Amino acid sequence: MKWAGKRVLLTGVAGGLGPVIGQAALDRGATLAVSAMLAAELESAVALLGRADRVVCLSPGSLTEAGFRAALVDEVTGRIGGVDILINNAGIEAIGHLERARAEVIDQSVAVNLAAVMDLTRLVLPGMLARGSGHVVSMASLAGVGTPPYLSIYAGTKAGVIGFTRAIRAEYRGRGVSASAICPGFVRGGGMYQRKQDRIPVKAPWLLGTTTRQRVAAAVIRAVERDLAEPIVNGGPTRAVAALVNAWPGLAGTVSRLAGSTALLRAWADALAAGEDAGESEGGPSPTVVPD
Repeated sequence: MKWAGKRVLLTGVAGGLGPVIGQAALDRGATLAVSAMLAAELESAVALLGRADRVVCLSPGSLTEAGFRAALVDEVTGRIGGVDILINNAGIEAIGHLERARAEVIDQSVAVNLAAVMDLTRLVLPGMLARGSGHVVSMASLAGVGTPPYLSIYAGTKAGVIGFTRAIRAEYRGRGVSASAICPGFVRGGGMYQRKQDRIPVKAPWLLGTTTRQRVAAAVIRAVERDLAEPIVNGGPTRAVAALVNAWPGLAGTVSRLAGSTALLRAWADALAAGEDAGESEGGPSPTVVPD
């Protein structure tokens, strides 16, 4: 599918990967409808994008609410006529010791990272199928492939996104609709990795390295244009490592430890736990709705 003239719904436009992905879609000639949780964040992101003639600012709200998800699709349909490309970018980060996490972290992570992806896809599918054309891009993660420790909640939801994407690619094959799951590693300049690095600097794992927001946005563009299933966006031999872990899941913990991911994530988790003990938050990692 080409981007020019296509109507794109992008969730999680505020911060992180959102503005960079949005800019890439605009550069390809798409019309962009954007969503975020807070009005101020939404306005700031739209100001960064510019091109008011091809950017539609939708009503702010939380993707944890099924009613808001339905209203969002109704609004974008009413304002630009439908959705040709859905980009599920909004997400909740959750890192830490699982036994310390609050139940609401699990509930909200599943609601935004997975249930919203499924529900928004369900809501835009009838229009795509009627037109015989459409593409769903969902932001997954290498965490959903390698399932690293101290990211159990986050990794679980991202693994679900990958499984969901594989299923709908198979289900709608031959009907003009396809789907892609983007799998970035540690992203510099925005997102969960950068926020944690700003607070607790730790060297990135030698085997994985880091990537950039621009490379992730380029992967989104290529995924639609070339109908790619699961592009991995990272430096190093990550595709080979991912294949190894998929073939022998029991090696996941060993690979994470040898690569240095376990030490990095444990350092972040321990620092968060120390902050909670000092009264910075209560009971576990605080859920924050952010674009990954």
